[in-house]
Amino acid sequence: MHHYKQLWLNATRMVAKAFIEKNYLKEAPLFDAFWDAFSSRMHDILDRTSEGWPEQNIAKNIVTEISFAKENALDLVTPIVLATTAEVIREVNAGNTSLSELENFIGRTAARFGARVELTASLVRSLPSLCKEVLSTKPGMDEAIVSAASVIQYLIWTKGDSKVVKSIREYEKHKADYLFWIDLNEKSHMSEAAPNRRIAPEAVALLKYLVENIGTPIPVTDVLRDVFHYDTTGITDIEKNRIEQQITKLHLFCGGQFREHLFGERFTKGLGLKTSFADKYFLFSRLR
Repeated sequence: MHHYKQLWLNATRMVAKAFIEKNYLKEAPLFDAFWDAFSSRMHDILDRTSEGWPEQNIAKNIVTEISFAKENALDLVTPIVLATTAEVIREVNAGNTSLSELENFIGRTAARFGARVELTASLVRSLPSLCKEVLSTKPGMDEAIVSAASVIQYLIWTKGDSKVVKSIREYEKHKADYLFWIDLNEKSHMSEAAPNRRIAPEAVALLKYLVENIGTPIPVTDVLRDVFHYDTTGITDIEKNRIEQQITKLHLFCGGQFREHLFGERFTKGLGLKTSFADKYFLFSRLR
């Protein structure tokens, strides 16, 4: 692949990731997975193009091919940001564009990929300055990306909050105090409290959802939709059993100390964790 094409992809990744980490922190753990799929398809198409810039709608084609966006109903941020950023970087490199022209272009492009009003406005505000910052280092962009990547290391969830930190060393000193110490980059997790006990991604997804809403009972229909991707207006025994199975897995994983922190009557009043659980978990994801 020609060098400028690789620089374009490098710039797209750097700008898009900086935007996500600044404006949509909860999307950050999803970034690498989406980038892998997006860049793979981008590479496939770029390798078949001529020496010039790829056609204007190439990012839209990729978004469609990998089913990131369907019509205008999708509310998933990262895929839309990737596609929009790729087009914006292409536009900036194509010639002299005024700030107002660039903002209009960003707005039109984001809307074409299905961005909601809030996301479109955020992209219009942030992308011009991010692009300027990244492209100003173009001669040594690979080195600049490596340098910038070392700044932010972990997105963590603990004590009823989530934040970005440079190191988790201080938290690791108290690892034994947590009922759950979960590395979200791993696909399965071995319990330290219950030998040979493991939990899989579905149980971890439920735990993460509950700690993000700690102290608040969530309607079970919302849990089914947001965690299990199952839309329903009612709750059958099948749905109840599915949730109970994951709760049991979490309960056994931590040595039988999970259920006591759940609100009662979860299938009538909502599923949620009491604030007493706030210092019982540490979840983290590597951002770099």
